[in-house]
Amino acid sequence: MDTLTHALSGALVAQACSSEKRGAIDTKARIAIGMAAAAFPDIDFFVRFIDTLTYLNTHRGITHSFLMLPLWALLLSYLFHQLTKRRYAYWQLYKIVVLCLTVHILGDLLTPYGTKIFSPLSDAAYSFNTTFVIDGWLTLIIIIGLWLSLKHHHPYQYTVTTCAVIVSYIGLQWFQQQRAEELGQRYIAQLNLPSAELNVLPQPLSPFNWKVIVKSGKRFHIGHVNLARTSAVTTTYQPYLLRLYTQYRAPDDVVWQQRAQFGDDRHQSVVYEAWQRQAIDAFRHFSHYPALEKIQENPEMCIWFVDLRFVFYEMTPPFRFGLCQNQHSLSQWELAELKE
Repeated sequence: MDTLTHALSGALVAQACSSEKRGAIDTKARIAIGMAAAAFPDIDFFVRFIDTLTYLNTHRGITHSFLMLPLWALLLSYLFHQLTKRRYAYWQLYKIVVLCLTVHILGDLLTPYGTKIFSPLSDAAYSFNTTFVIDGWLTLIIIIGLWLSLKHHHPYQYTVTTCAVIVSYIGLQWFQQQRAEELGQRYIAQLNLPSAELNVLPQPLSPFNWKVIVKSGKRFHIGHVNLARTSAVTTTYQPYLLRLYTQYRAPDDVVWQQRAQFGDDRHQSVVYEAWQRQAIDAFRHFSHYPALEKIQENPEMCIWFVDLRFVFYEMTPPFRFGLCQNQHSLSQWELAELKE
């Protein structure tokens, strides 16, 4: 989930901790502390300025761990205690920080990226896979709930109601996830692919937009569906977001694209050999649906890979890594990132 939505969710949760008791944290301080605490786990973003692959494999790790949460809460509460000149009771701050860190981790668990909630004891990444990483509708629900809580003198009831709406919205997304999986199962049965692997990924702009990925052997079958549509949509010149939206077809109108994981027969063996090399271990560990992006043959050969989770219509995919022949020794291959 994007950091702005995390921060807003922290402000909303902090509002639930409002109190009229003497010494209670005032609204401005409560909102600021909630936003800062809820945004804190994404501090690991700075690793990206050091090395992108290290970031990809450590993001949502130790700062997103339930095991480490009590320690982070202690440290952040101490920091806020000092910044507010000890105006508020330490344990009042600690309660808000714990709730905000928990909400951040739960929010990230909804998205497909994966969250290492038991780091550093385990690198296993978990995901409910119901929500796209940037969900404008979810953010809007939080903004409206936060606005209502600030507008009225008793914010608790508005925060609780907003949380109920959020849970209902996520429930809607889960239901669409099941429908997308049913669509994929029908496709597998239609093509008689008994050993195929199926997964569905939430997509941008709508909770009804899903990417269905069927992996059969070394070939991907990919369909983009909008589960609320009943008929085809005519594509004309439109702003990009509208063009993107129209790529998600009605369930009976899905255009299934096939993509060879390691390219065509001409290059398949060399691409597969490159994919097995130790030099690309870090990207191989990160990728869920790796596929050949392209082969560059001049001046030296480079073989580029992409993770299909991050491929969207008319967009240059991020996180494209590959191996390039060393210009001084063509028998040696070096890891490189494709940024163009």
